[in-house]
Formats: sequence, structure tokens, C-alpha cells
Amino acid sequence: MYMRTIVFLLFILMPLVALAKEPYKIGAILSVTGAASFLGEPEKNTLLMLSEQINRAGGFNGVPLEIIIEDSNYEGRFRSEPGTFGGHAYDALMMLTEAIKKVGPDKAKIRDYLENNIKNWSGTGGIFNMSPTDHCSLDKNAFEMVVVRDGDWHIIKQ
Repeated sequence: MYMRTIVFLLFILMPLVALAKEPYKIGAILSVTGAASFLGEPEKNTLLMLSEQINRAGGFNGVPLEIIIEDSNYEGRFRSEPGTFGGHAYDALMMLTEAIKKVGPDKAKIRDYLENNIKNWSGTGGIFNMSPTDHCSLDKNAFEMVVVRDGDWHIIKQ
């Protein structure tokens, strides 16, 4: 009788176990140690807090998130401190690519496009808002991507 009960329970429970959804695994390589840890540690904490918030709300389409953090160990691998120049170059290249796709190779049209159309543009360096008088386009509001309100993290909606 005992064995039949176990077999019956397994027969009933196995389909339920099969329906359990594996979490979506999201990996991030961050500078959580070394000279850039002042950036990597907050990035890590933000990812973990946001994933906890998403999971408390039922996950992404009902599937929980699992964040996997790896330390880049940049200084150990390259014997130097990381810079931000790669990110700045990437942002500039993406803006330029967008402009050329829209207006072609004419330099004046590219400039005009960048000055008049790069608004609320999310880059590695922040949220860009270019104008004819501001080609840097990063003010204090460019860096507010999440806020803490009522003791919880909220993503800034654009």
C-alpha cells in the first residue's frame, strides 16, 4: 500500500514539477573589485534589487529572473585601471550611425540631425539631450535612471 501511494503521488506531482518554470538567467560582468568598484558595486546592487522587485511582482511573463554577477577583474587581467572612453566612443558611434541612416553622409545634415533629434537617447554615459548649443548633452538629469520611492526601487519611465 505504501509503495502504491508513493507511485500515485509521483504520478500526480510529476506533471506539476514539469510545469515549474526555470528562471531566466541574466549575466553581467561588472567591476565589483578594484579601482572601478565605485561603479561596479552600485551596478551589481541595482541589478539585484531590480530583479528582486520584478520577481516579487511575478517575474517576467510569470518566469522569475536570476542574476549572475561575475567580477571583471580588469586590473588583474590588464594591469591598468579601466577607463570610460570605450563607452563614450560607443555612444558617439551609435548616434552617428543613427544620423547617417536617417539623413545620409552630408556633414551639415548629420550635425543638424544630432542637434535636433538626439533627445532622451539612452547611452552608456547617461541619457543624452543634444541641442545646437550643447553637444555634451548630459546634465544632472541624465543619470537618474532609477529612484527609490516608498522604500522600493522604481524604473524611470521616459
